[in-house]
Amino acid sequence: MIYDISHRSIKTNDGIIEIKIKYMFDNDKKTILDDQIVYKINEIYYSDIFNCTDDFSIEKSVHDWIIKNSVWHKEQSNDRIEESEYHSILGTLLYGRGVCSSIAHTTCLLLNSYGVDCASITGNNHQWNIVKLDDVWYHLDVTYDFNNNYQYFNIDNKTCFLDHECEQNVNCPSMAMNYYVKNRLIASNKYELDRAIIKHIDEDSFMVKILDLNMSDVRNIIMQLRDKYFDLKKYRYEYDEIQKMLILTRRGYTE
Repeated sequence: MIYDISHRSIKTNDGIIEIKIKYMFDNDKKTILDDQIVYKINEIYYSDIFNCTDDFSIEKSVHDWIIKNSVWHKEQSNDRIEESEYHSILGTLLYGRGVCSSIAHTTCLLLNSYGVDCASITGNNHQWNIVKLDDVWYHLDVTYDFNNNYQYFNIDNKTCFLDHECEQNVNCPSMAMNYYVKNRLIASNKYELDRAIIKHIDEDSFMVKILDLNMSDVRNIIMQLRDKYFDLKKYRYEYDEIQKMLILTRRGYTE
């Protein structure tokens, strides 16, 4: 399980994944690390996956676990872990630090371990995932979501290829399982923003993807809704005009 990612192939036969691996370590160290990885997979299952009710919730839990428990690794850091390990599952899963390939391979390992079809794809020196939900494939880029939103959670080819180049021929035609679409957290007018806020007003923090509204529009709508809903006054808000993201956080709440 601890391998050189340039020498890997996966075949599916009756639901069984066969992995051919070129190992980077001697057998003793490989056995120790394999045991640690299996332990971590089980630990995450019981802490974060056990109560999930569908593949979407499993995917979100894996996505959130990686972001919460690891950081994106900048090349040439001064710590003692071998640089090559930041490109493998070891970096993200065991050491809490990895480059995009480590993050993508860890995502792939965890989702497949929990029964969700996932593969890694590459392009322009970057690596991310595709995930299959209800027989439809979606792009998932956990690395790009390290800024604490779900911009790249289940997006279609059209959206992904705005800033990604893909070396493989993939067909991701839908946004139906996109995080913001599925949770009705997209707003292009006052009615939709009102609906999104009321649906999530009990949460400590949530984000709404804004379409066809500028910062002034958003500010005016928030002021109107604060007069309508007293609980909204308990939230502070910020608007990221580049990402078109409205972030509402309950006052006093810290993650």
